Amino acid sequence: MAQRLSHVLSCACTAVTTNMNQHVYFNILHDQVLPFSQHLHDEYALVTPIFQDDNSTVHGLKEYVTGWMNTHTLLHLDWPAKLPDLNPIENLWDMLEQRVKRRNQHPLNLVDLRDQILSEWLKLDATYLQNLVDSLRIRIQAVIMSRGEVTRY
Repeated sequence: MAQRLSHVLSCACTAVTTNMNQHVYFNILHDQVLPFSQHLHDEYALVTPIFQDDNSTVHGLKEYVTGWMNTHTLLHLDWPAKLPDLNPIENLWDMLEQRVKRRNQHPLNLVDLRDQILSEWLKLDATYLQNLVDSLRIRIQAVIMSRGEVTRY
């Protein structure tokens, strides 16, 4: 199961070139998430992929997102809104940011920045992604122990 989750984490990175709102979000779900979930189903026999987001308000109403996913045979993981301590993608974004900053050629504009982020995304190591997935149990325990307060994650 954890190995399959790593495949979810290593999905395509898509640059959003406009302000995020629920319409843009649903276009991403339709154009990116649905085909990727079909790929998981076909390639890895993962019958019902589980989709995680951070329940940001720009994604639209939670009930609408969950309903849309149910209609398209996707499970929507119920996740605390904007709780970075539990969300491994935050560590991934931080690592990508550090890699871009360490480059000799700094981005000169948004196109350069996008290209550098996508380049680093393609270099992601499967072991790093697996470690992020494996850390979820420890993250959840830390949040429980801190009674919902900030943790070291």
